[in-house]
Amino acid sequence: MKRKSKILTATMVGLLGGVVASPVLAVEIITRDDIVNNVVTKDQLVKVADNAVLLLDTSSSSNDQFANTGQPIIQAMKNELKARNSYLPDLGYNMGIYTYTGWKEIYPMQPYNRDKVAAALDTLPAKGSGPTPLRVGL
Repeated sequence: MKRKSKILTATMVGLLGGVVASPVLAVEIITRDDIVNNVVTKDQLVKVADNAVLLLDTSSSSNDQFANTGQPIIQAMKNELKARNSYLPDLGYNMGIYTYTGWKEIYPMQPYNRDKVAAALDTLPAKGSGPTPLRVGL
């Protein structure tokens, strides 16, 4: 019993010491509402990448249900990409969107344009088909 108590005490001291001694890093998460409601403006954001490349899986496995949503993975993916595109700030980067399950350029690498990306996302198939050759796509 004494040994368990000593182990528990040593563990607690170690954990507390790590919490007290470790540096505290402040991170603020920027949400869609922050951008849409101009809480955070474009000039406050810092560009950390020059390019964004999206490789999308539109294979037959993307017809499986996504979590408990009742919709296929491919539809959930499309909806999420379209929603995020609606508020993604244009910081002067390039974007390319491709399917690797039957290689297809959806939005060839070029400067990001919200309207063109939205139109390109509309061309994604409604139903997935074929195998998943990710290795070939990469």
